Amino acid sequence: MTEETSALLERAEAALLAGDAAEALSTLDRLPDTAEAASLPYYFRAAALFATGEAAAGEQALARGRHLHALGTIEAAGGDVARLAADPAYAYEVGRQFYNAKQMAAAAVAFAFAGATHSPQSALAVQLYGEALHYEGRAEEAATAFAAAYRLEPGPGRHSFHVYSQFFLPDGARRHAAAARAWARQWADPLTPVRPSFLVERRGDRRLRIGYVAPSFTTNQTRKFFHPLLEAHDPGAVEIFLYVDTAGDERAPSHVQLRSIKDLTTSDIAEQIRRDRIDILVDVWGHAARNVLQVFALKPAPVQASWLNYMQTTGLNAMDAVLHGDFLNAPGKAELFTEAVWDLGPVTGLFQPDAHAVLSPSPAETRGHVTFASFNHPAKLSLETLRAWARILEDCPTARLKFKYAPFEDPIVQAQIQVRFLGWGVAPARLEFEGYSTGPDYERAFAEVDLALDPSPCPGGTTTLEAFSRGVPVLTLDSGDFYARIGVQPMMALGLPEMVASDWDDYVGKAVALANDIPRLARLRAEIRPRFDASGYQDGPAFAGRLEDVYRRLFQRWLASEAASRELAA
Repeated sequence: MTEETSALLERAEAALLAGDAAEALSTLDRLPDTAEAASLPYYFRAAALFATGEAAAGEQALARGRHLHALGTIEAAGGDVARLAADPAYAYEVGRQFYNAKQMAAAAVAFAFAGATHSPQSALAVQLYGEALHYEGRAEEAATAFAAAYRLEPGPGRHSFHVYSQFFLPDGARRHAAAARAWARQWADPLTPVRPSFLVERRGDRRLRIGYVAPSFTTNQTRKFFHPLLEAHDPGAVEIFLYVDTAGDERAPSHVQLRSIKDLTTSDIAEQIRRDRIDILVDVWGHAARNVLQVFALKPAPVQASWLNYMQTTGLNAMDAVLHGDFLNAPGKAELFTEAVWDLGPVTGLFQPDAHAVLSPSPAETRGHVTFASFNHPAKLSLETLRAWARILEDCPTARLKFKYAPFEDPIVQAQIQVRFLGWGVAPARLEFEGYSTGPDYERAFAEVDLALDPSPCPGGTTTLEAFSRGVPVLTLDSGDFYARIGVQPMMALGLPEMVASDWDDYVGKAVALANDIPRLARLRAEIRPRFDASGYQDGPAFAGRLEDVYRRLFQRWLASEAASRELAA
């Protein structure tokens, strides 16, 4: 970059921070033609256009800057940019390399080239293109890509990716409900027998046999919710079976029976469940990757329910119930589900904090400024969320905002966030980015945060409980949507209604008030972990008892319906 270009870009940034977008655009117009071959001029132009309200033109400039930045990244790593368009197999391999390195923007560009021509890996390339876009935070484009991948190579797995992507979008709960029903009409409902038969004992006063289904209960975040339940389940009331990819990879109490299903067909899995005489079969995975929802379509158990990892509808008519917590109720919720909604009380599940979770004081006490943070997936960061966070930073001129998640290692993902904040008058230097970490580095990240900010309408789940287990307070928004209320549930469980905002203005006001009252932040931080330890998330016997009661009532309802069916048939 020449000194002239650098000076003009600095002047444009200063104009944007001063609130003079017209001066910024005028300055950018004086850039030499050669500068337009680089990404930075497009990024600054995008910020200036966003500042003037020219959203469509701003998006075009941002897309151009992002593309040039990605090509430069590929070239700097030794890639042959000219070969990408001519050799789809090469483009696919380049995409894979960058995807595995968590450089999602470069991966997306390479996968786009790989999927643009008909080739053996076109459908997979478009699928991975969608995944890379999703990790970049480009949720709407990702959903479009997943739909294209499904059209290229129809199948229930590819179709589930499209379903899953919907609840990250505006009006996501309704869009997801429609997509899930469409999935079920094609891939599930035709498989459901009209009169399924079961080998279960027709008595409601005995120990029930419960089957849980997920790829794993040990190697993903589900373990923190599920293992406390396995320990708390009453072996005298329920007999537990886990249906997982590979039983040998799982850790479970001795009274739990494990079944490997990875190499079995859908019908073979259903037959195994039937032979195990499962009374209640519970899906813990939904439309996430590696799901086996078609097994539920075959109705191998008399009662089938969805719970925990996937709070949306599965869309299946063969799924009898979805298990939610009380605070997830919202107007119009029932019509979004093919399942009957059953409430489990104040929390939807248990949560086991890391044994090495470190408590720390509010860092603002020594730093003199507040650090806000989001440890959430980029796809959850809606434009409304980012705008609210920019408003908070505008009103707290010394505050910082940290973004932490694996894709934030990517400089291009960082740049996309910086561009939007610059358009709102917030200097890029006030934003911090951090990727994936474990151990002491993970604990240090929480120690650097004064207040975690929840996105909306797609809030954090695990991230909120991780923060609470380290004493970090979280601010959330109740936007009315049942899914958005996932963020409300933990606040109410800890007795913190003041950390729930009623609208974006209230959200900004609450965040700013806390930032301006560091002693209050410090007191709140000291209260969080004790409140969490005393909450329903830590009361295994009480939660397991409520869950087992729901299971028994569901089974008794089925017994009554079956008896009624026999009477009608007679």
